[in-house]
Amino acid sequence: MSITHDDIKNWEEIISTHQEDYEKFLKASLQALKAVPNPATEPQTPVQDFLAGYAVFMASEVETIKPKDELYKTQLATVLENIHMTPVGTLLTETAKQASIKINKKDREITKLVSDIEARMDKRHEHLNTLAATHKVKGLADTSYSIRPRRSQTNVELKTDFIRPPGNNIQMARNLPQQLSD
Repeated sequence: MSITHDDIKNWEEIISTHQEDYEKFLKASLQALKAVPNPATEPQTPVQDFLAGYAVFMASEVETIKPKDELYKTQLATVLENIHMTPVGTLLTETAKQASIKINKKDREITKLVSDIEARMDKRHEHLNTLAATHKVKGLADTSYSIRPRRSQTNVELKTDFIRPPGNNIQMARNLPQQLSD
């Protein structure tokens, strides 16, 4: 497959449009979570029901965002893979490089929005438990609202105790010419 300048620009336009739409969606979700939950806004609803309802709202937000995030990450990976297949040492290389930089910059902004939403949900959850303690009702179970799974770092243990064959290899190498002449 031969990559052209139009291909790169088309891929960049496609992912940029998707990034803008996804960013608007995330900002709307962040805005929906902006208000601090307050049971006084619904006096006819018991506090326990209010807390449970808000927790369900947050869980549904996570379940709404997750598939869109997966679709976004898949499309991003596909476009970046296509862009990175541009041959090195051609005039298209610079165009592909600039497109990749622009796409990755926008992706960092989106990643920050996703982590902001996760953090806000965790804060709202803590606030709901504080409200539960204040009103002396049962609190919510501990949970973490995770949209993107965290990568766990695996520590690699370097082993420096290499197995050496018995005997002194250096002396054996020095004696080899003498052994051959005998």
